[in-house]
Amino acid sequence: MGKRRKHKSSIKKGLAPGTLVHVGEKNMEQIELDLYCYNADELSFHNLQSVEELDPFMTRKGVKWLNISGVHDVDIISAIGKKFNLHPLVMEDLVSTQQRPKLEIFDHYLFIVNRMLYTLNGHQEFVSEQVSFIVGDDYILSFQEKKDDVFDGVRKRLENAIGRMRKSGPDYMLYALMDSIVDHYFILLEHVSDSTEEIENDVFDDKSPRNVLSKIHAIKYELINMRKAVWPLREVLANIKRLESPLVQEETKIFINDVYDHTIQIIDGIETQRDITGSLVESHMTNLSNKQNDVMKTLTIISTIFIPLTFIAGVYGMNFEYIPELSWSYGYFGVWAVFLILATVLFIYFKVKKWF
Repeated sequence: MGKRRKHKSSIKKGLAPGTLVHVGEKNMEQIELDLYCYNADELSFHNLQSVEELDPFMTRKGVKWLNISGVHDVDIISAIGKKFNLHPLVMEDLVSTQQRPKLEIFDHYLFIVNRMLYTLNGHQEFVSEQVSFIVGDDYILSFQEKKDDVFDGVRKRLENAIGRMRKSGPDYMLYALMDSIVDHYFILLEHVSDSTEEIENDVFDDKSPRNVLSKIHAIKYELINMRKAVWPLREVLANIKRLESPLVQEETKIFINDVYDHTIQIIDGIETQRDITGSLVESHMTNLSNKQNDVMKTLTIISTIFIPLTFIAGVYGMNFEYIPELSWSYGYFGVWAVFLILATVLFIYFKVKKWF
């Protein structure tokens, strides 16, 4: 399960709007710039060492996809912003990694913010990071916090010229990247579903582990992160569908609508899992209460059996000089016989009453 990240947004207090200050974790030392230039006939890949190396490709025909891994270096982000004439407030949002998914429309580009969710280390580590897109006439920029992402399938389709990827514009690349993000929501939701099934088995197991409740809360935290990512994304996709802009072609909106439908399915799945985890908490607490009741019932039965025995032992343990039974030669054995008879009678009585 993932760790909760603490953002120090207070460092921006008092600064002028548009001031570039990175808010979030520094996930890598060096920002990486990966550039794909493609059209229907050819594809080239370039790992750039600086923003200035973009210049020869700016006028090249076809689509340019620049993927920026790491947003902590504000100087590089500022240089990219100047290169593509981005608004200062957009650049500020790029380096502030706690943005809500949103769509902003400008004259010559679109600005989209997403949350990318995935798992690492065999589903043991839950990762949530901000991914931002800038979509222009012949380019798309993607900004992510770290090198790891969910775009390997998109890169493979691009390299192998699968489907309409290389024949379409940057708006279709936007669809492909957002679709990949949403598809991984399904994977994460399946992981949550598998985890809830395991916890459900633990909850109704007589020897359930002590950390069941902490596992349930970890799943609820994952669901909260998913819900915070998907709910506003649905609105973003709806706005893109309704967008009247040359930056998004009508044929691409059909595919955007498909991603929108997927977000609806994910939201339904999240609500279902939230109901299940809520029921698991109630079942777990009920199970604990029942176990405590069983313990109390057992202790009560034992105490009830020993009450009359303790009374008899107390009577004959008194220090009075004249107690007739004290001089009886079979008194000790008689008391034990009374003990056994009383205990047996009470045991049979409780068994008939089905107290245990």
